[in-house]
Amino acid sequence: MPLPGWANKTSQQQPKIPLRRLLVASFLLQIVAAGGIVGYLSFRNGQIVQTWMQQAGLCT
Repeated sequence: MPLPGWANKTSQQQPKIPLRRLLVASFLLQIVAAGGIVGYLSFRNGQIVQTWMQQAGLCT
């Protein structure tokens, strides 16, 4: 049974993205996000430690 005319047109308009490109992009996004989160948390932890050291009088 053939598809109706409107269904055939909508399926032809969808962009075809290669699976390899989609997977590479998703993994890169996850790696960059994880690196950014780890960097941010490391930076914040360094600030907290420096604040504690200043309060204890161990750092100028």
